[in-house]
Amino acid sequence: MGLRILVVEDEIKPREGLVRLIGKLGSEYEVVGQARNGSEGLEMAAALAPALILTDVKMPSMDGLEMIAALRQSGCAARFILISGYADFEYARRGIALGVKEYLLKPITKPMLEEALGKVRDELERDSGKAERLLPPVMHEDIVSRLPRGEPEYPQRIEASALEAVRGNDADGLEAAVEDFYLYCVSGKYSPDGISEIAHRFFFSVTNLMKELDYSRFRAIIDRNVLDRVLHYRGVDELHAVFNDFLASIVQVSSAPSEPYSHPVRLAVNYIKSGYRGKLSLEDAAEMAGLSPEYLSKLFLKETGRNFSTYVAEYRIEKSKPLLAAGELKAYEVAASVGISDPQYFCRVFKKCTGLSPGEYARLHAI
Repeated sequence: MGLRILVVEDEIKPREGLVRLIGKLGSEYEVVGQARNGSEGLEMAAALAPALILTDVKMPSMDGLEMIAALRQSGCAARFILISGYADFEYARRGIALGVKEYLLKPITKPMLEEALGKVRDELERDSGKAERLLPPVMHEDIVSRLPRGEPEYPQRIEASALEAVRGNDADGLEAAVEDFYLYCVSGKYSPDGISEIAHRFFFSVTNLMKELDYSRFRAIIDRNVLDRVLHYRGVDELHAVFNDFLASIVQVSSAPSEPYSHPVRLAVNYIKSGYRGKLSLEDAAEMAGLSPEYLSKLFLKETGRNFSTYVAEYRIEKSKPLLAAGELKAYEVAASVGISDPQYFCRVFKKCTGLSPGEYARLHAI
């Protein structure tokens, strides 16, 4: 029998698409139910006892996080994977607190889903028959002995230095601040739980600002999964590795030439890159940058060589290309996944940008 999976998603096409994708992964995975919202998910989880629940975050009646919290309170032992169309750290933070194993951004591709399900399956196999799987991770004796329990002040000064370095695009300054924060963590002032809490707060603060200012660095940090790992580290060596990965994600991306844009245009560009799947507007970007829409529009055109709407359209088309080449989604599904609700408009813009129709591009670049 395969891993029993319950899919909770309010939109029909994404739900059916996810079920089809799971079906392509082989007999080791079995979808035992499909729910349209969190309320249905609660009932079906109680009736079907799935080992894994894949749930969207935003749903009517009861959202995914509310459902997970209710299931946890009822004693449900299932694993959870969150799905969202937006890279929102508040969702991720709340999900981690509820024990969510993965946080996947739409559109969900076959390799992405296969990796996430594989991690859950491997974990269940490792934990099978072990009563201790219900206990929190045990810290190594070395760090427990070195770090007595206590409640010292959070090092706000170091965080402020890190955020200043992010705003100034100062990679060296940011590296120094991260190193200072690590040394503070292992200075003997905090308990292991306290280290997890302050390190997560620090990573979250820095990464959230990165999301606004430098999307490539933001993605590099997310890909290394440091926010989750710092909450579950075991021992000083693993903590050191998490901080080193955080530094590596900064250094790796910082070594590449950065876009020569002013601060307001950088904000607008990263607003587009982080939110292209949803609704974007020049007015919202201008409000974020603290400028009038008219002034930002002129500045954006001057520095990027394209007006705001053209940049949005071209970026969405670039993001659609690998999805078309993968051949797992239809053109209208690809369009919706990159924030374009009108399939005909998508086809027109795609051909204008590439000289090919979406279908022609998919055939020429099939993976």
